[in-house]
Amino acid sequence: MKRIMLSWCALAYFLCTSAQEKREYRVKVADSISLATDLYIPDGRTSGPVVLIRTSYGKEGLAKVATAFAKEGFFTVVQDVRGKYASDGKFVPFLNEIRDGTATLEWLHGQHWNNGNVGLWGSSYLGYCALSLAMVPKQVKSIFHLSGWLDGESVNLPGGALHQQLVIPWLIFEGQKTKMDISKMDMDQLFVHTPLEDVFPTMNFETDSGEVLHLSQIDISPDVFEHEQSNAAIFHCSGWFDFVLPAVLSTYQDFVQKAKGAQFLKIGPWYHNQLYDGNTHAGMYRLPNNAYGNLDSLISMSINWFNQTLNGTLDDKSKPVSYYVLFEDKWKAADQWPPRSSKKETLYIGRDFIPEGINGGASYFAYDPNNPVPTVGGANFQFFLDQIGVREQNMLESRDDVLVFTTLPFDNPKTIAGPIEVILSHESLGTSTDLTAKLTIVDSAGGSWNITDGIKRIDSIDRGIQETSIQLPDVAFQVKPGQCLRIQISGGSFPKYNRNPGTGEDPLKAMDFKPVKHTIFHSEKHPSYVTIYVEENID
Repeated sequence: MKRIMLSWCALAYFLCTSAQEKREYRVKVADSISLATDLYIPDGRTSGPVVLIRTSYGKEGLAKVATAFAKEGFFTVVQDVRGKYASDGKFVPFLNEIRDGTATLEWLHGQHWNNGNVGLWGSSYLGYCALSLAMVPKQVKSIFHLSGWLDGESVNLPGGALHQQLVIPWLIFEGQKTKMDISKMDMDQLFVHTPLEDVFPTMNFETDSGEVLHLSQIDISPDVFEHEQSNAAIFHCSGWFDFVLPAVLSTYQDFVQKAKGAQFLKIGPWYHNQLYDGNTHAGMYRLPNNAYGNLDSLISMSINWFNQTLNGTLDDKSKPVSYYVLFEDKWKAADQWPPRSSKKETLYIGRDFIPEGINGGASYFAYDPNNPVPTVGGANFQFFLDQIGVREQNMLESRDDVLVFTTLPFDNPKTIAGPIEVILSHESLGTSTDLTAKLTIVDSAGGSWNITDGIKRIDSIDRGIQETSIQLPDVAFQVKPGQCLRIQISGGSFPKYNRNPGTGEDPLKAMDFKPVKHTIFHSEKHPSYVTIYVEENID
């Protein structure tokens, strides 16, 4: 737990700063609830553009950001959301952000210092708070978010599996209680405890009216948002090792397809909120100089965006998508994602990805959730830095319950940029199971390094051979001559995801865990394959 707390405290490391003039307000919203609100005033200005930041993590922690915005001429408003820190009411995640945010925008509309050009800023949950107000067309002209999203399911339940390494710590820090005392537990003990529901934070939240709501009753799917109502220009920013990247991309695509405002996208080689802490590494991957960022660079990016969208004219000559190519160590620009230059290719397991040994048309493994495959690298919650980013996979690949399939070495460099899907023809003997897939690069010395990975939870196994699709998060990277691509196939990644008991029982209630035997087919009759997007032109 100590390790987690140190990382949590890092979220507020930019607290102390000298401020512009600051005024404090209590903004009344529905139910006569008042929200603690700070206004940072630019020197010598009586009116101007406004940037609103709504936070569940304490407005005082955003003093540096707000001061920097104010110094650039933006009247910056920072507000604690309902039920958090200095604001009244009870906090229920997601429930009141649209209603309270809209009421705050109406309050801003009546302020003499607001010249009518309003932008929103936020990261992670703050990004959700900002994006959820994009559909207030007459009020919001611009949004900048880092790792914001409007697709909660892909964050919390990727592939249908519980992202417990995110959900449990987040709910604990939101003050939710558990059935038993966990104060003396570390996270490793908690994740392995059975039944998991005893140590799982309650998902029930009491509202200000006294009603008790389960989080599953709060609809935060993209379908509840009327993107067509949005006129806002939006800058979407994330990273290849950010666990919310799939949600960021789906949110970006929804706005591109449905909204009226310009949409810009930037994806770097970062993990979640890495631009806050300024870490030079994502696991074993050291950020090149042209990819390193910190809070100052994040602020600079944000100010540049707001200067264009609130003070001036958006540069419509530049391409709206900017992405970093891992291992080519280069930024590229495109007019869409995936880039038009990326073309879909299919690589077949058993032919292009060669199995170890002589396996014929099938490979076999048994997965025992009592001895789960450990999480090694990837797009994981930033509280667990020792499991994040690029990590060597060779020890993992030596396990009997991890199948590996490897291409021949490449003769020429190849850049892959876009979504990746693994389709498995398999027979699984059990009641329920998970299937995981991980894409790695194998260097000339034989070292295997993870790039991206995904999971699919199968709650009820069909008899016989079935086909399962595993979506891996999008990525851009280059394979160099002499290197290979490799696919790992297994049945879990623990503790990132909670364990599937193999019995069909609810994983939160399960006490008994049984092995599941898998046959992965890679024959002409029952093919398994991987789809990737390969750039046709390499600069």
